[in-house]
Amino acid sequence: MQTIDEIYIHADPEAIYYAAVSIEAWPQILPHYRWVTIFAQSGNRRWVEMAAWRGWFPVKWISEQWCDRSTLRVYYTHIGGATKGMGVLWHIQPHEDGARVLLVHELALTQPIIRSRLGQWMVGHWFVKPVAQKTLSHLKRYLEDKQCAEQSSPDLVR
Repeated sequence: MQTIDEIYIHADPEAIYYAAVSIEAWPQILPHYRWVTIFAQSGNRRWVEMAAWRGWFPVKWISEQWCDRSTLRVYYTHIGGATKGMGVLWHIQPHEDGARVLLVHELALTQPIIRSRLGQWMVGHWFVKPVAQKTLSHLKRYLEDKQCAEQSSPDLVR
């Protein structure tokens, strides 16, 4: 099963990519994230634990993250938690005045109870999609507010 979420962000695609990669800052800029812990890093790969809120329900997972700046893509494979086996792709596509951001989740869940078609549908639509949509909308708000603040405060004192 696959879920796809997308949003247009009016900000520099490189800034969007940097914010998408910088998951250690997410608890400070995305209110539904509880924590992000980086266990290890090697080159463009990191092993992390991420925790968020899905409404009042706490969720957490362990992932391997790898990044490709040349294509503005960020990849994850969930290696622990209820979503073990899920693949995630962030694809930032430059657009006229910003970028289209696609967030694709491939649910290939391995846990016995949720690996059924119904279980994957429930996880995809009741947990993954709401967290993904909040992540994208809060990231959009953060980046557009930041860009607006930078543009509206020219350096007049030189």
